[in-house]
Amino acid sequence: MFQTRLLHAFRTELSPGNRLAVVIGAGSGAGLEEAIRLANEGFDLVVVDTTSAIFRAGAKLVRAANRITAQNFEPASIDDVERLLDTIGDRTVDLLAIYGDSDAAGTRHLIESMTETMRLHGRGRILIDGKETLAVR
Repeated sequence: MFQTRLLHAFRTELSPGNRLAVVIGAGSGAGLEEAIRLANEGFDLVVVDTTSAIFRAGAKLVRAANRITAQNFEPASIDDVERLLDTIGDRTVDLLAIYGDSDAAGTRHLIESMTETMRLHGRGRILIDGKETLAVR
């Protein structure tokens, strides 16, 4: 089930002037470490995970950045991806980092959507750290 919880205690609106990173699997492990690194580099963050651990992770991230949105995300759900894309809005994503299941239908849809947007804007990178092999057209 998709759930969005804006971290009101420390969330501000995403700033159009800042770089934006989306980190899938940011609830723990390497995904959380990547989100912390990006926050320290000044990125606005949209962090998602399949568990409620993402909301605890958001509390750690606030120490480094104040523009954070945390969401639950089911990699197999196209609906969850569409909600995530709605959260991002018209912002260009400078980095999409995926830690976990990159072969799920929803994740593939997200990568394809982000790739097209990045091509149109002439910028952006995608990092996939998982055991699956994925081909993007």
